[in-house]
Amino acid sequence: MYKIDDMNQIDDSEIIYYKQNKRNAPVYSDIIYTFDIEVSSLFLIDGKWHRFNYDIKYYSDIDKRSCVYICMLGIEDKVYYFRDFKFFEDVLKKLSNKRARKIIYIHNLSYEFQFLRGILKNYTIENMLATATHKPISFYVKELNIEFRCSYRLTNLSLEKSAEKYTSLQKKVGDLDYNVERSPLTELNEKELGYCEYDIKTLYEVIKFFRNEYKHTANIPLTQTGEVRRDLKHCVNFGHIKKMQSLVPDYMTSCYLMQAFSGGITHANMLYAGRVMNDVYSSDESSAYPTMLLTKKFPCGKWYEYNINDYNYFKDNKCFMFHVKLYGIESKLFNHYISCYKCITSQNMFRDNGRLVKADYVELIITDQDFEMIKLSYNIEKIEYIKILGCVKKYLPPDILKYILQLYKTKTELKGVEGQEEFYMKSKQKINSVFGCAVTSIFNQDTIYQFNEWDTIIKDNVSKRAFIMQKLEEQKHSFSTIFLYSTGVWCTAYNRAALWSNIAKNDKYVVYYDTDSIKSLNDFDYSEYNKKIIEECIASANENGLNINDFKPKTIKGIEKQLGIFEKEEKANKFITLGAKKYCAEYDDGLHLTVSGVRKNAVSALNGDITNFKKGLIFDYAAAQKNIHYYVDNQEAFTFIDVDGNEYTCNDEYGIVLAPTTYKLGITEEYEDLINYYEV
Repeated sequence: MYKIDDMNQIDDSEIIYYKQNKRNAPVYSDIIYTFDIEVSSLFLIDGKWHRFNYDIKYYSDIDKRSCVYICMLGIEDKVYYFRDFKFFEDVLKKLSNKRARKIIYIHNLSYEFQFLRGILKNYTIENMLATATHKPISFYVKELNIEFRCSYRLTNLSLEKSAEKYTSLQKKVGDLDYNVERSPLTELNEKELGYCEYDIKTLYEVIKFFRNEYKHTANIPLTQTGEVRRDLKHCVNFGHIKKMQSLVPDYMTSCYLMQAFSGGITHANMLYAGRVMNDVYSSDESSAYPTMLLTKKFPCGKWYEYNINDYNYFKDNKCFMFHVKLYGIESKLFNHYISCYKCITSQNMFRDNGRLVKADYVELIITDQDFEMIKLSYNIEKIEYIKILGCVKKYLPPDILKYILQLYKTKTELKGVEGQEEFYMKSKQKINSVFGCAVTSIFNQDTIYQFNEWDTIIKDNVSKRAFIMQKLEEQKHSFSTIFLYSTGVWCTAYNRAALWSNIAKNDKYVVYYDTDSIKSLNDFDYSEYNKKIIEECIASANENGLNINDFKPKTIKGIEKQLGIFEKEEKANKFITLGAKKYCAEYDDGLHLTVSGVRKNAVSALNGDITNFKKGLIFDYAAAQKNIHYYVDNQEAFTFIDVDGNEYTCNDEYGIVLAPTTYKLGITEEYEDLINYYEV
């Protein structure tokens, strides 16, 4: 790693020019550029700036600052470093080339961009693609002809895991203590510098993997889903794209679709929440979302208004959306289907941790699949039909089905094959990304960055309508319109219905469920459902000219893996849950923890005793291993003493302070009262 003090030390003379085969496409450099920073998080304690003190319990009201103390730049496999962050502006000017656009990859651009705002405040940032405020995927700096991209969004893995998957290098871990008062004046030892260097080396190797696969740096997709979207474009012809463009729904129908969409259903049975249960069986649905895409029919036409008699007559041939009010609704089951937050209006709701038990009335916009599950699960005194919309349904194009099947077949055949781990993971991620393409909503991209500030296009109902209308118009002319948004809406709806139909049959014995898995107190027989799925696979294969054997490929050991069926997993000797994404299971090899936002190894906080998994349990700093991000805008200059005793004045204008935090396991009082009411 080379330390640079002036621009002449940077060797950026070689440029390999590449122009994409697209109209008005810019000329790119094919050189891989990478960038990374290391930062000190400092806290004002007793009038002085210090590192995080684990003995202080509350940090929310303490002043915080951040200071970049080293920057690393990679040009291909050569790594440079410098200590003054503001020097990076000069580096960017040195790299700038009017003839060739350069791409700089940063792993977790969301973090670095907050610091870069100070460097780039006087430049024009264009083509900002962001999922939310502070969450950029890529952007372009006009005056510098430089594009920044987030490599994390490309791999969906940490840099450590990305290195393991895509390279022969291993990211150095633990060689740099983050909780130290470092400044650009602080001396870094060989091990610490090596840690910094390998962050760039491993990132370069990751991007090189993708450059080799896509031939040129500019061709690398921005996200993992984008990679699959390219494959899918080869599965359809121009006629399909034009048809999808012509079927983009109107404003009202689009609003209905957005309201009707919901993800996987996850919850705990109130009968057993908070109690340790013995011998809990578990079954998982094989490749749940790909199964729905392969075996079900999806909306593929114009939407028209119908009445309830039409629904009962046409429901086998069309998809329907219902805008309804349900009066005097009360659950028949111990498990509850309706999510309270999806209710548009309601009166006198009684909740089961966010799920509806009963109400005087609720107003909903739902798919036909949800409507059938609600009628199965609730007694309803009266149904008021405000609007019913229907659309013809068909299978997805055969070539798309063949592509999904090939991914499933490859994933199955490569699982556990020595030396094929990379290709197995690739197929596994691609098959998951197909669903990501289908469920992508064009209406979520309302985040903008202008005048050095984050903002949102949607300010009120008027701007929301204008934004949606604009996006619909864009979709009508976009050649990326491979799936209609309704495909994703029905994909998750079909899967909720598949899961729930089995939950309802085994209601009292179901302990916990999550998207494609069910845990129960009895060894429930899924053979009836599995038989139905196999029949649907055969029907899809016959109608779409598919090979039925591709629905049940064999592993390296010759074991047939039928798509879509429920398969038994290891039985838990003991199990306890406090609600969605909060549970602990005991197997022969010990305790396994699942708590949203807490690492698996935090199970050590239970001291080997599952009964310690209860309200009020605190995962300490070591167990939780979580950081709170504090965004600091317009940071004032501050002076601190670094670990070497140097006095340093930091002038970084923007930053992020990372503060370790504990995690307290809790439930709402309402939910606690509910589960205490029932006795098993």
